[in-house]
Amino acid sequence: MPLSEFYLMNDEQIATLHMQLAENFYDDDLYKTVFMDDRTRLKTLRYLFRHYLKALKPYCHFLADSEECRSVMVVWDSTLERPLPYHLQLLWLNMKMIPMLLGLRSLKSMKHVVECWDMFTSRWIAEFVQGDYLHLDLFFTQKESRESGVGTMMLQALLKHAQKIGKDVTMETHHAENLSLYYKAGFVLMSEITHPDHDIHQYNLMHKCSREENLNE
Repeated sequence: MPLSEFYLMNDEQIATLHMQLAENFYDDDLYKTVFMDDRTRLKTLRYLFRHYLKALKPYCHFLADSEECRSVMVVWDSTLERPLPYHLQLLWLNMKMIPMLLGLRSLKSMKHVVECWDMFTSRWIAEFVQGDYLHLDLFFTQKESRESGVGTMMLQALLKHAQKIGKDVTMETHHAENLSLYYKAGFVLMSEITHPDHDIHQYNLMHKCSREENLNE
């Protein structure tokens, strides 16, 4: 099954996506923990997401429910990765984080962000996934549409697509209250990352592709 189940975001929409991400994740526990200052968080998140998406764009699918983008997924596809260009992009991204740090209001805030930076990790994937996979890197539903079920439909469509192409799907969440939703969709908790100095947990999830089902089709 192709990605035709989704609306594929165009370059113009992707270019402004960092604004939506910043607004939707402003009150998220992870970003509130890393960027504690309410006065600078929105501006910082806009900067962070703008450069993050620019660096990762060649390796991701930008999917939405419709042209209105009520629900949006940024999905990393391991088959798109080219090691040298990718690592050069990561180096460029790290360099772009220096102005972000300098834009914070105090040395204390800068030190705190550096100490928390490892909270943005997907290194756990290498321990559990063999072969190509999809990683649900960013996923949000606009606040006014969160009770409509559109996010659940997006998730189900992604898993159906992954099954058809024979790929596992990985993701992380920092919200224990959402785990039941992901378990119901077929995800399995692979590991959990805790941070002793902060009341935040990262739940690492994987939806395994049923290879036997693919062989029988």
